[in-house]
Amino acid sequence: MNLAFNRRANQRPTSLLVTDPLNLRPRTVGQRVRCARLLAGLTQVEAGSAIGVSVQTIQGIELDQVGERSLAARVPALAAALCVDLRWLLDGSGEPPTMPLDTLAQRVFYAMALAGMTITDLARASGVPRTTLNRLLGAGGISRVSFLQFAAICASLGVTQAWLRTGDAPMVDDDVTARLA
Repeated sequence: MNLAFNRRANQRPTSLLVTDPLNLRPRTVGQRVRCARLLAGLTQVEAGSAIGVSVQTIQGIELDQVGERSLAARVPALAAALCVDLRWLLDGSGEPPTMPLDTLAQRVFYAMALAGMTITDLARASGVPRTTLNRLLGAGGISRVSFLQFAAICASLGVTQAWLRTGDAPMVDDDVTARLA
């Protein structure tokens, strides 16, 4: 069962639709491809291999630098490879992808996908070494990072520490959301 995130109801969802309280939904085909690829846990190389194109083609698609005919020829295969609704990938309508949010790693990957970030991007933005992030997302869990590193990760992702730690709290701070609106 897919539950939409209801920040005000303070419910703990079992999965989130790729719609978010800060209205960070991907607006272009390229942004939706990147979001779906990140949610699927694929690299650009893996996504390219899955549909038989080069990493440069995937990069071009994600940057919206591919012509319409070339895009039309590749998007159906991408939708199938990324297990997402073709209509959502093309124009944002249809069923958005979902992802379980039971673990810290799943919540980090979800927040990264919404922000369009990779692990390397998160390491740069937060100042936390990539090796530390890999331990956080692997077997080491939250005990592998300091409080300051965890705070920097949350700030870089734009999420609350409580949500990232447990998934039981609001994803974003209502005060911050109100200021951004």
